[in-house]
Order: sequence, then structure tokens, then C-alpha cells
Amino acid sequence: MRLLRLLCSSLVFAASVSASNASQPHSGQLEAGQEILLPLAVKTGDYIEASLDTPQARVNLDLLASDGHAVRRLLQASIGSGVFRFIAQPGQTLRLGGTVSTTPYTLRITRQVSVAEQKLPPEPLASPALRELAADLTKGGSTDAFWARMAHEGTPLIEAAGNGQYRVTFLWRGAKHGVRLFGGPARDHDELQRLGQSDVWFRSYTVPANARASYRLAPDVPVFAGNPRERRVAILATAQADPLNPRRWPGDAPDRFTQQSVLELPEAPLQAWITPTGAASGSLQSWLQESRILGNTHDIALYRPAGFDPGNPANLLLFVFDGPEYQSRVPTPTILDNLVAAGRLPPPLLSSSAMPAPRLAAWNCRTTPTLLVSWQRNYCHVWHAKPACSPGANARRWPAPVMVVWPRPASHCVTRSSSVT
Repeated sequence: MRLLRLLCSSLVFAASVSASNASQPHSGQLEAGQEILLPLAVKTGDYIEASLDTPQARVNLDLLASDGHAVRRLLQASIGSGVFRFIAQPGQTLRLGGTVSTTPYTLRITRQVSVAEQKLPPEPLASPALRELAADLTKGGSTDAFWARMAHEGTPLIEAAGNGQYRVTFLWRGAKHGVRLFGGPARDHDELQRLGQSDVWFRSYTVPANARASYRLAPDVPVFAGNPRERRVAILATAQADPLNPRRWPGDAPDRFTQQSVLELPEAPLQAWITPTGAASGSLQSWLQESRILGNTHDIALYRPAGFDPGNPANLLLFVFDGPEYQSRVPTPTILDNLVAAGRLPPPLLSSSAMPAPRLAAWNCRTTPTLLVSWQRNYCHVWHAKPACSPGANARRWPAPVMVVWPRPASHCVTRSSSVT
């Protein structure tokens, strides 16, 4: 009779047990060579997390299907406290056994999450202003006053976060199915979240007080059947300047899709060299250069600052890839003019090259500088340039905008990418 009682002993957990309430533990004693079946009163799809304590002997714990065959070993030769997890299916039973000596046991369910409860909780609102807005919306309020404030103050929403940091919240009004952040502190086209069912889309970041960044917002990016690269670059179809941020760059861009918005926090370092100061200007010359090595044509621009002497052995040679970007969005000639006038830099020869289209794997940080040095030695009489280039992290794909200074021994590549890769 004692053996029969042990074989038939069971553990039934109330259906009301949930993730927030641990069940009452079931305790007993397992004899050497004995097996005990422990039926579970759980629902299909429940996530179960449980522990089994067997302080005096090693045991096995198996999960049995409704027909009695073992489908999973939850604990193997476990002694002391063992933790296991599984998804419940109809009619499942636990089987405890495998011990060669007697041991007490205690089994308890520590977490039971129904299918309906298995979803991520909403991310807490980091922004105090958004928390206030959310509370107002629950009382039947509207977003009109919030958007009026943002139109007056400008976006993104910037709030002190303590410890020399700020909480920056990027905002968009009225997207249909989503908004992505392109640039700024985002690393991977981060998705903005919707505030309830309102017209507010947002994403918050905590950044240092000296941060400066450019960014664009892309509402309702097309979603379609394509390869990952094709779907990724679709962000360019809608990426545009932030409509409520008055700080845009470049200021003379023809439309909002070719502009970027600027985030600049109070302690961002001064950019003293980017605006004209009356310094003497150099000359810019452009032409198309064919390459038999790479099998393509390059749009080359050559900038000679005022006072440049091609025969000076101390010359510096500066290469800039993605040349149009570094003649417009980044005012490189103005920067060089100001540095030369201030005595911070000898007059360097600046060469820029636009990326061939499509970008080629052969276009890399080693091949291209060698090619450009070759023609510049012949065309520009620059004999004292020796390339020494360490590619940046993105150079294994293709160079992003790169600047290389020769002939200093510590020459290196500085990679700044505005691409969507």
C-alpha cells in the first residue's frame, strides 16, 4: 500500500496561479529506485519556471506527454537546487526518479505566465514631458498644446537628465505606420514609438552635454519583399529634415530631403573654422579622370589654398573621398583657408574624389590613394607624398568619406559615414 500511495502521489497547481504569485511548494520523500508522477494543472502554452530541491541524492526529472512517453529531461542527476523551464502542453506530467538513495524533495513553481500575459510591457516613458502628456491623454486631453509648445521651442525635446547629461527625445507628428531615426545617436535606423493611439511618435536617448549630431527622420518607410540591403536603403525614400527643428544643414539645400537637422547641446565644442573669416581663398579645379586599373571614371576636384607651393618638400597632401559632400556639407576649403591663415597648418593640397556609381568592392583605401598619388605626381608635381593608410572599420565594404594626410609617419584614415550601411 505504501508503494502504491507513492506511485499515485500527485501535485495539482491551482489554475489561478500566475506570474505574480508563486505556487505553494509540494514536498515529499523519494525512496531509492522509486518514481513519482506529478501531474500539473496548467494551461496549454503557459510558460513554467520551477525549482526542485533534493538535498541528499541526485535525481532525474522528466517531462511526460499525455500518452506517458518522455519528451524532455528537465533535470539530469540534479542534487541541491535545480531550476527548469518549459512551455506547457495538454496532459503533461512530471516524473521524478533516478535516485539510488532516499532524499526529501520540494517542488515549487516560481513563475507561471499564461499565453495572454506573454508580451513585452510598454517601455516606460523617460521624458517627464511625455509622461505629463500621457497622463493628460488618459483624461481625454489632446496633443495640440504639446505640439504648439514644440513648434515654439523647436525639436528635438531636450531635458536635463543629471550628471552632465541630457535626455533628447526625437518627435514626429502623425505618421501612419512608423517613423525611423536616420543619424543622430541612433546606430541602426532606430524605430520611434507611438504614444498610445495619439499622433505623437517619439524616441528618447540620454547623451552627454557636449553632444553634436546631424539627423533626419523617415516617416512611413516603404516595406516590401526584397533583400535586406534593398529594404534597408528604402529609408532614403522618406528621410528628411525634422520639420520642427529650425537648425538645418546645409542651409542652401534645395529641399528638406537633402537637408539634415542639427542637434547641438549647450556644451558642444565651438566650430571656429567652418565659417568664412576673410582669409585668402584658393582655387578649385575639377575634371573627370579615367582609371584603367579600376575600370571606371572618377570625378576629381583639386583645391590649391592661397600660397601653396608645389615644390615645397614639406607639403601636405589631403585626400577626401565622397568629394561633393566635403565641398558642400562639410566646407573643407573654408576650413583649410582659416587654418592656414591662423598659422595652424601649412598650405595643403586638397584632392577630392566622388565615389563611382555603383560603389565597387575594388574601390578601397589601398588601391585608390595609390592611383591618386600616381596621377598627382605627374599632374600636380607633388613628389613628396607617400601613402600610408590604415583602413577604418567600414573600409572592408567600401570607404566612407575618408581624409588622409601625407607624408607624416603617423598617417591614418579617419572614417565618417553618412551612408545607410
